[in-house]
Amino acid sequence: MLFPPGNSPTTSQPTRRRARWAHVAIAALAASPLIAAARGAPTNARIFSSQAPTFHVLSMGPDSAGKFSWCLPPSGVGCRESGRWSAAGVPAAMLIAVAYNVDAAKLSGGGAWVRALPLMLALRVAPDLTDRQFRAAMRAVLSVRLGLRGRIVKKPEPVIVLRARKRGPVPRAAAPCRRAKPASRPTPRPERPCGTVAEFWKHAPGNATSSGVREIIARSVTMGEFAQAIGPRHTTVRILDRTDLKGRYDLDVLFHAHADQFSPATGDALSAALRNQTGLLLDLNHTTTRTVPEFVIKQIHQPAPN
Repeated sequence: MLFPPGNSPTTSQPTRRRARWAHVAIAALAASPLIAAARGAPTNARIFSSQAPTFHVLSMGPDSAGKFSWCLPPSGVGCRESGRWSAAGVPAAMLIAVAYNVDAAKLSGGGAWVRALPLMLALRVAPDLTDRQFRAAMRAVLSVRLGLRGRIVKKPEPVIVLRARKRGPVPRAAAPCRRAKPASRPTPRPERPCGTVAEFWKHAPGNATSSGVREIIARSVTMGEFAQAIGPRHTTVRILDRTDLKGRYDLDVLFHAHADQFSPATGDALSAALRNQTGLLLDLNHTTTRTVPEFVIKQIHQPAPN
């Protein structure tokens, strides 16, 4: 029979106790770079653990300018500088939602400033940072800088599920994002920036009872981002991504819509367009009950100016 180190029947109790303390010391060394980095101290976490991300807090505090900007690794979509993450004019609720991978609307507690006070944050991160490592780094930053304490609870609620067809058309893989060059003259259809979902009237309806043509243009978005973007425009129920499609995609969807974008006819037209043009299945007129994670804030401190 095999025994863990220090737990053999022939090993004395003091020896087993020393082995356990050695394991605790190793775990503390592996976690110390995350804490040091969140406090702003330079560190190289990969010395201790391949799972611990390397990051350094450049600045964090209230944003007096209030101009919104968003740059999220590890994909680097929309980032001006590789290996740098920054956000400005964003409330703490958005940062918490990213750190814990929950919907920003599914936060409770913390006071009104959590959703109203604009913050700015700048991090220097490893170029090969993964989504999981980045969220771990964000949780460490929020814990140290804002004293965030909370927990995730799961509650049932009505949702609409976005799925992908097993056969037929599929979403187009995203083209590489490049910095847009200034146009020498105005173009009728400027290219949309990466990481965005835009929806607009291509042919507006003549009156309240007629229909027009709407277009959805998405550039380099995940299926989760796409579902989150189109949901509030056509339904009051949250849309969950259950496509199992990884990576980022470009989507162009045309559909007939009434002036009332929440009407059942508009929902049916959008569902048919997504199914035929992208292979995505979305029934806006059918809801189901799913367990959705919600983050409950137990403690958080308003940051002081830098």
